[in-house]
Amino acid sequence: FDEKNIYVAFHAYDSRPSGILARETKRGTRFTGYDDFVAFAIDPFHTHQFRDRAFFIINPIGTQFAHLMGDRAVKLEWEGKWQAAAKIVADGWTGEMAIPWAILNYPAKRGAVTAGINMDRLQQRTKIHSLWCNYGPQELNELEGHWIGVQFPPYRPTLSLLPYTSIGWQEGRGESFRSGVDARYTPTPTLTLVGTLNPDFQNVEEAVEGIDFSYGPRFVP
Repeated sequence: FDEKNIYVAFHAYDSRPSGILARETKRGTRFTGYDDFVAFAIDPFHTHQFRDRAFFIINPIGTQFAHLMGDRAVKLEWEGKWQAAAKIVADGWTGEMAIPWAILNYPAKRGAVTAGINMDRLQQRTKIHSLWCNYGPQELNELEGHWIGVQFPPYRPTLSLLPYTSIGWQEGRGESFRSGVDARYTPTPTLTLVGTLNPDFQNVEEAVEGIDFSYGPRFVP
């Protein structure tokens, strides 16, 4: 790690690389049941609580999924940019991640501290779930590994704005135009303020159906 990023690299060995499964290409989709993946998890506050834990997952073609503290990544626009790449090779697959400190919540402490850390891998062909530090079937986070000597960089407050415009046509009323903005401000690593001006309830999250590919049928009301 350095003052900007956490860097992760791995080599997932596989004696049958032709059997590696990697189909999902849409960022933000959880790889449940149909893709090989490797995940990196960090608990900067070392509380062993799920709410303080972030994890980053990639499949063998580099598709990304993240869960951040406070469910922030539920809204993909608030997730922030982190980089990942992966490639299937002759003896398995390899991957790399660069995770900016700026998208994480972490305690405002100076000097070396201890954080929770773990990595896990799922091989779909064999259904083998491997963990670097095994926390058991009950997923007891207090059994995860300890990252000793990590130094958090100085925190810089960030302001994110997400504006929108919506143009439409209503029978009997003619054309319509709406605009507004969502705002997210983090003055400290542990405090986040979220607000909205003129929210667009006609186009709320998950209410408007996309036209992207999916593996199951969808009913559009």
